[in-house]
Amino acid sequence: MKFSSTDDDEQVIRKVKDALSSSQNFEVELNGSDIFQHGDLSTTLFLKISNPTPIEALYQLLLTADLAPVYRKKITPHLTIARTIPNDIFAGRVDLSKFDYYDSFLCKHITILKQAPGESYRELATIPLRDYFI
Repeated sequence: MKFSSTDDDEQVIRKVKDALSSSQNFEVELNGSDIFQHGDLSTTLFLKISNPTPIEALYQLLLTADLAPVYRKKITPHLTIARTIPNDIFAGRVDLSKFDYYDSFLCKHITILKQAPGESYRELATIPLRDYFI
């Protein structure tokens, strides 16, 4: 989720912690690869997530965090492999079957990244999720 904030870093961290305070760890199940086509310009290669509900729930909680999201739209949870590859490079050169990956992992925390204009992302904070008991 991308958002723009004039709040100081500690305020952003507090808002995200508050929004996620009751969220628990969850499994993320990877289910092969796919692409997003960006018109005639580019393609993004990603891993599909077969159980998007926990990620969508986190997104909804973050929308209540009094932050200013860059956009409010339905999301498609996924893991990006390569973003905005020019179509003339992607077409015919990328074998999607080589990226079909099926596995799962436990999501135990959410990382907040910050990007100042003209700079690279840096880690601002890691917010742990609550353990769940089976």
